[in-house]
Amino acid sequence: MAKKSIDNLDLKTAKVGRQIVKNSKSNGDTEIGNVIQNSLGILQEDGIYAYFVYLFSEKAENNGSNFYVVGKRTWNFLKKSEEGLGYLEEGFSKNNLSELDKILSDLDKTFFTKEVLEQILIYARYHAKAVGNSDDN
Repeated sequence: MAKKSIDNLDLKTAKVGRQIVKNSKSNGDTEIGNVIQNSLGILQEDGIYAYFVYLFSEKAENNGSNFYVVGKRTWNFLKKSEEGLGYLEEGFSKNNLSELDKILSDLDKTFFTKEVLEQILIYARYHAKAVGNSDDN
């Protein structure tokens, strides 16, 4: 059974990337592209914890913001669910940042999670560009 999850991980990350753009405040334009690009840069340079702190610091508490969409979609992928990795139990909230200790206390989980989050954001970035460049958004 574990093999099936691993085989589908790339597909799952692509789906989350598409969902980010689909659920964004402004579907496929420069604003969501900038949020994704900045979030990816922080994740790559500063790590998982800084990534989520950044998203919360940029008004992610506002359900309508693109920061919220990016943060909630990636957080939910880390939660226990059929589609998720099963690392987190609590919902996406500034008050639940300590949930990340479940990932950050394990070096293998930390590196794996960072890679998965990067892949989601890369797919989201490409999807946002493709949607922004198409005539039939």
